[in-house]
Amino acid sequence: MSGSHTRVPRYVVIEHPSDVGFELQSASREMLFEDAVLTYYDMLVGMERIDDREARTVEVEGSDDGDLMVALLSQCVYMTEVDQMVFCEAHIELLDGFRIRMRLWGEPVDAERHPFELGVKAVTYHDLQVARQPDGTWRARVVFDI
Repeated sequence: MSGSHTRVPRYVVIEHPSDVGFELQSASREMLFEDAVLTYYDMLVGMERIDDREARTVEVEGSDDGDLMVALLSQCVYMTEVDQMVFCEAHIELLDGFRIRMRLWGEPVDAERHPFELGVKAVTYHDLQVARQPDGTWRARVVFDI
């Protein structure tokens, strides 16, 4: 899949003194979770800097869509911090209730090619919103502690 980025989600950055986040709207629930992961990596390093050389699978669950979003993005923060990986592709393999399995493509962090734009400590529940809109689209608002 090298070099073939399917999409960069359109999102709005939200900034606070010790936080940063995003708001995003997607066509479906599945796409919202994929777009949230892509948005995180676009904000972190810029997706155009990441190649899809390696695949990883992430599986998490939550008690509702907001909790599932926090769990998914928290796993991404962990993989970036501990496994030193960044990703540019995300595809849901399973979304069953509040359990998600997603396949991610990316590469190991290269300090020269992947300078971090943010230092994300954690995904927060502050002002968290994940909901289907009246027009059928899905919207998320996520805030990171930096």
